[in-house]
Amino acid sequence: MVTAMITDTPPELQEIPAKTSGAAPRPARKKDEVTKMKALVYRGPGKKNLEDVPKPAVKEPTDAVLRITKTTICGTDLHILKGDLPTVVAGRILGHEGIGVIDEVGSGVSRFKKGERVLISGAAGGVGTAAVQLAHAAGAQVVASVRDVENHPNVISLGADQVVEPDRAPDHGPYDVSLELVGAPGVTAVLPALAVGGRVVVIGVGAGSKVELNLLAMMGRRATISASTLRVRSREEKAAVAAAVGERALALLERGSIGVPVAEKTPMDRATEAYERFASGGKFGKIVLVN
Repeated sequence: MVTAMITDTPPELQEIPAKTSGAAPRPARKKDEVTKMKALVYRGPGKKNLEDVPKPAVKEPTDAVLRITKTTICGTDLHILKGDLPTVVAGRILGHEGIGVIDEVGSGVSRFKKGERVLISGAAGGVGTAAVQLAHAAGAQVVASVRDVENHPNVISLGADQVVEPDRAPDHGPYDVSLELVGAPGVTAVLPALAVGGRVVVIGVGAGSKVELNLLAMMGRRATISASTLRVRSREEKAAVAAAVGERALALLERGSIGVPVAEKTPMDRATEAYERFASGGKFGKIVLVN
């Protein structure tokens, strides 16, 4: 049986895979048709504004346009606001997790139809809470590292076998897998607690991105460290991830085997407040912006 340690700071989730190549003609826009929408826009490190921006439209046969009804805040958004992601420039609309209704589709789209509700995220409840549930559903013995002790019972309710404070996590090894959502401190702490052949998968670096490794210890355990992010992947790769999530996770959601914990719901016009609340930590589940 596989043992997995899961930490509690949610990093990145996926963006919407969209267009590829080719072009599709668009009908003329009616004069009274709404052409603007509200969006929280990144305007440089530490700057964000709620603005009126042009509504997206189908440009390629494989495009789909969603009218977002609810969206959530992700740890990646905080990295963007700090200026940590050089590929994200001023003018980028924040938010890459959400639930919406298909508003328009291109001629090459067959999987979605206008009016269907679509979940655009592989871990809509936050990576930590989703990972606990998915690992439990897969039959793993789950040890969850959570700093806020008041949230320990909540994480137990998701299926974790044990919930411990971060500095006690190494005491509960050996671990076959460590899903590292915090960053450098978590990697340093878990390496001595890995089982032979253990794997560390890094998908969050909110607490730091640089770490000193004892390569001799890694060799002795035949350990491996891998890291991944979704933002820089191609649309084809993102589409493959979305398809895999649809195949493996949505059935669990439909059966009620997993769920999406929601910490707070905040109106879109108070998005700035919601971001400050997200950054303060201590929450359980997602902060949802409601349109």
